[in-house]
Amino acid sequence: MSEMTPRIYFDEIVLLNFKEAQENRYCLHCAMNASVSAFHMAEAFFGYLWKKRESKGIKEDASKYRKDLLGYHEDLRERCTGFTEVQQLATAFKHVYPTKPWCEIDSAGQITISIGDEDGGEGAEESESWLSVVKNGVATINVHSVLHEVVHFWKNELEKRGM
Repeated sequence: MSEMTPRIYFDEIVLLNFKEAQENRYCLHCAMNASVSAFHMAEAFFGYLWKKRESKGIKEDASKYRKDLLGYHEDLRERCTGFTEVQQLATAFKHVYPTKPWCEIDSAGQITISIGDEDGGEGAEESESWLSVVKNGVATINVHSVLHEVVHFWKNELEKRGM
């Protein structure tokens, strides 16, 4: 069995979940899978680089790993604006309590994930459909746009490193 590299994780998990979410734009679980895997790409990427350091004889404890990972997340938020939203989505989706026709998430305030057109209503054409996040009454995130931004960020990040 081969090692789970960032490229394999991206191609086999992140990209496939993203494509499924794009093809099923009203599907909450597809958006959840795409958001969680896009967020966890950071850990796959960082963990892989950390293991490469260890293979060169650089040994550090778990608390250093955690601190550096959090620093890496901070760096990602600065370089990719959508990473913050994907992180919020990945965290919030752990607390989904479905209702009709939206899901309310009680995590860091009330978040409602609406499925529908730009007004959050039903009956949108397939090409217009999207998931939006409304936090405390204000539409804050178009889930599909954020996923698109973050997935393309990861693709570019892998290409820059020759992976």
